[in-house]
Amino acid sequence: MSGSVIRQGYLTKSPSDPRSSVKKWRKRWVVLYESHLLKYFKDEGTYQKNGLQKGDINLNDCTSIDLNVNLKYRPKDNIFVIKTNSRSYYFVAESVAEMKAWVECVCRLCNLSPESHTVTGKFACQTRKCLWGTLVLRVSLGVDDMP
Repeated sequence: MSGSVIRQGYLTKSPSDPRSSVKKWRKRWVVLYESHLLKYFKDEGTYQKNGLQKGDINLNDCTSIDLNVNLKYRPKDNIFVIKTNSRSYYFVAESVAEMKAWVECVCRLCNLSPESHTVTGKFACQTRKCLWGTLVLRVSLGVDDMP
């Protein structure tokens, strides 16, 4: 068992190389557990029926989270990336609010909190020491997007 569910819903996930064809990006049912695991499934039905997952991310290995990522080869809004030592996982949310909600849940789970930068009007990099190491959150939201 992976523990209690913190958040779940559909996100579009990139293949291991996010520069791959847009056709290779897949909509996945994603579940965030309090045990610091983020698992992704083919769809909600697969998750509920047999729990056969496509993959997972151990958030204890997270090195940073980037929000509102711009990819030249994937012109889409609402992209965020969870970076680990071994790989970067790119996700696309349906809306800015949905993207913020996912990132907020992951940050809260990892004991991170963004701070706003008074000069540029953007969130600044915030580093917090966690039990399992240093995690970094880089956020690039404009003034209009700040909560």
